[in-house]
Amino acid sequence: MSESKSLQGEDKMVNDGEESSTCCTSFKSKIPKMLKIDKGLIAVKFSFFFTYAALGSYMPYFIVFLISIGLSATEAGFIIGLKTIVSLITGLAWGVIVDKTGKMKIIHLVVFLCYILVVFSLPWIAAIVSNPITEVSNFNQTLNYTAYNQTHNFTTQSPTTQAAKAVNAIDTVVVSNGQEIFYVMTAILCLVAVFESPLQGILDSLTCHILSKHKRKANYGMQRAFGGLGLATGNLFAGFAADLYSVEGMSAYTGIFYVFLFVGISFMFVIVYIYHGRDMTLRDGDEVELEQLDKGTIATEESAVKKRQKPEIMKPLIKVFSQLSNILFFTTVGIIGFAHSINYAILYLYMADDFQASKSMMGLATFVACTSELVIFPISSKIISFFKGPWISVIIGLFAYSLRYICYSYAQNIWIIICLQSLHMFSFGLFWSAAVEHTRFLSTEDTLTTMFMILNVAHTPLGNLIGNIMGGYLYDKYRGRVFFLGIAILLGVWAFLMLFYNIFFNRSQYANEKKVVIIDDSKDELKALNGDEIVADGA
Repeated sequence: MSESKSLQGEDKMVNDGEESSTCCTSFKSKIPKMLKIDKGLIAVKFSFFFTYAALGSYMPYFIVFLISIGLSATEAGFIIGLKTIVSLITGLAWGVIVDKTGKMKIIHLVVFLCYILVVFSLPWIAAIVSNPITEVSNFNQTLNYTAYNQTHNFTTQSPTTQAAKAVNAIDTVVVSNGQEIFYVMTAILCLVAVFESPLQGILDSLTCHILSKHKRKANYGMQRAFGGLGLATGNLFAGFAADLYSVEGMSAYTGIFYVFLFVGISFMFVIVYIYHGRDMTLRDGDEVELEQLDKGTIATEESAVKKRQKPEIMKPLIKVFSQLSNILFFTTVGIIGFAHSINYAILYLYMADDFQASKSMMGLATFVACTSELVIFPISSKIISFFKGPWISVIIGLFAYSLRYICYSYAQNIWIIICLQSLHMFSFGLFWSAAVEHTRFLSTEDTLTTMFMILNVAHTPLGNLIGNIMGGYLYDKYRGRVFFLGIAILLGVWAFLMLFYNIFFNRSQYANEKKVVIIDDSKDELKALNGDEIVADGA
């Protein structure tokens, strides 16, 4: 009897051991799969890396570059504000043009090439136009955008004094005669906005198109993660270039434009490779198969184009924005864009005023925020799937910003501020993946690029415009700690309202967003059943 019990116990132990071993083996087998990079999507990852490296190489330094060529902080803030307004208009226009014509490839290549040429020419045009009369050296840093002008009452000060108070460690600030440099830079920066505004939206649209046609399952977040890495890398190397490169008579920030040029040319090679052999003029669902053509007709691209239906854009857009849930969604995107703008437009000022932070500490804060995205983007689809749709992930982004700003208001050490940047993985990384997936769900093939343009415009140009204007005024009135606490309360209230709405009034749509994606290999088309969302795993 005792022997049989002993044998049973041994058998149980063996079975438990086998189950444990199986679980461990299964878990270990998943790790290489999660870390494995799909070779077919490497070019897409590099396209995100170089696009955001280009943006990161010059945009954080743009305000100080404008001041370094002789503009006052007031003038620089005005130019940036006008550039934002132009981006709002042209971004939407580019989306409609791409969807109407279906010529994404040629538009993307031409627009980015023009963008490289115009941005790279800025320091040389400034040197030609400006007529330097004096040089001002070794100023204390305060990096900010239009808010800094309002905070320090620049309108009553001379251009030299304004520049001195707005720039940190600019080796040489050239103060020019007259307003010629102001008008020239205003015109060129509006041109930059025209070419810059569609880049992120087109790239998101292109990525969704590629993923829908890809043979293996893949998620958007894994591709977008390389954008954060590119932004941090571009920013870091641009800072080194600004410190190491200097030419007499040129802006001390001329070096950053060489980094921008290198990154931009690298992107052109990558994007040409991506588009090579890929037909972007045909939309999903418009392909003409052999059996659909008349007998004896050769299935050429020309014959397919003839049978393609005329794209319908306005009716689907009206249908989308006639629903309250979609209006609230894009409103929430704009509010998070406002919070995102505050973090970059006001945080550096707060760090300098309350913590006397160095330029290196400010750069470290940006680096931590950008690299934190690498943690969340690869697994974002699993999180979105866990919450049965993207809305909860968007709301989590709101709560993350609210928590982040509450902690800002009570922080007593600069290292707390830097550590809090890791919350960027939720306030931007998770939020943006969910926003992209929801936008794709709301889009038809004819409105895909236009919808992504609306998403990017609501988040970035609109958010920046409100953040710079309102943020500067509120910071000037209430100062850092009270300012961030007030913004945190506003974000928290809106997050609770959206959570309440989705639980009690939006449950039908919320339930429909438990998505299952099916790839039909025979037609190589993406089909979403019952309103299914794009949620897929892989690299």
